[in-house]
Amino acid sequence: AAIITAADDQEIGAAAGFVPAFIPEESPVPEERSHQDHITEELPDLNTDEMPHLGHEHDNGSFTEPAEARESSADEMPTNEHQLSSLVSGEFDELVELITRRVVERVSDRAIREIAQEAVPRIAEKLMREALEEDRNK
Repeated sequence: AAIITAADDQEIGAAAGFVPAFIPEESPVPEERSHQDHITEELPDLNTDEMPHLGHEHDNGSFTEPAEARESSADEMPTNEHQLSSLVSGEFDELVELITRRVVERVSDRAIREIAQEAVPRIAEKLMREALEEDRNK
């Protein structure tokens, strides 16, 4: 029985015409990225790598809002629970829409089709089962 060493494996692979898939001399990640890709359509001045300035940090780690922001937010605060919930759900819906739009812009058409092929049948089946369950309960 012959003992095969790592050098023998490389020689055998090279003799058979195999080429290593990973070439260590090449960098798998581009070294420099353009920040132009991170600018949103809705807010062209906002760079998504930066956090907006919301207030001032104190030595103890707590934050305070600027005075003008506190005054304007106090005037705009909803007074009852229904107004608050509709405000939050409206902002939440807008945020979900914005995130969805950004993801779709960045993901390739092929990837979206693959995801849809998996998700749409499951969602359709769930909706059909719910409709059948409602019909049974009537």
